Amino acid sequence: MEFTQKKLPELAAQNLRSCLIKSVQPYAPMLAPVYVFMKRNGKFVSVKSPLDFFVPEELSRLSGFDSFYFPEFVDSVAPFQKAGRLARALLNWNPRQGEVLSPAPFELSDAILRLVGPLWSVSSDEELLIEPFFPIGFASELCDPIPQDILVRSREKSVEGYERALLCSAWTVFLAVHLGYCSLAVLNELRLKSFDDVLNESVPLGFLPGSQELEEIEFIAWSSLKKLDPVRASLFQSRQEMVARKILSRIKRITAEFAVPGKPAPTIFGDRGFVSV
Repeated sequence: MEFTQKKLPELAAQNLRSCLIKSVQPYAPMLAPVYVFMKRNGKFVSVKSPLDFFVPEELSRLSGFDSFYFPEFVDSVAPFQKAGRLARALLNWNPRQGEVLSPAPFELSDAILRLVGPLWSVSSDEELLIEPFFPIGFASELCDPIPQDILVRSREKSVEGYERALLCSAWTVFLAVHLGYCSLAVLNELRLKSFDDVLNESVPLGFLPGSQELEEIEFIAWSSLKKLDPVRASLFQSRQEMVARKILSRIKRITAEFAVPGKPAPTIFGDRGFVSV
């Protein structure tokens, strides 16, 4: 993904976040530009763009730098990652038989909605919105990693196609949990199917009567992503599909119970992001 600042001055260090290179997992999509510090010229130089991933050979070659550095933008992604980890823990919870009752499906769905609801932001005209980049942080923590051979093959085929597939598959999962899909097996399968469909341009252009709800979710996710513009609640209001109406009902509840007016919306654009406008 394109980003603006390929190099940063040494003075930028006070606003950067860092991690040890040895802690970075290969084939994990990066959620911000990644830099190393070049002592010779006193600059931070980018080594990986957002959504790209490191292969083991790259991590080995760069290990002499000790640490990777990220812009403070990563703080905006952190709530999505945290929600994904908490959701995964909820869906993986398996109490011993007889010790405690497992939560009913509606209780689990409600708990997940309480995690994802606060991730939406309120626009200046009091409409919920979210930029499609950020659910990648949620889906990457909730779901199993996309198999490395699929990632490598898709990136080799088309970097743009790979990025769009990553965006759309994460957005599909994000919408699905709003509608009560709380099986990790189903969500993992849905993510991989959406990734493959987008990459191979095989997402259907419409529905047949009685089509599967998950297919409708995938189609709505695919058709709602226009570049990287924020997805607004009004998009679902203007659609006629049953799935869109269900999503809208969840959004109305989020607006009433979880939305925080005045809270700055996370964005990849401008001073708070990594793309200049």
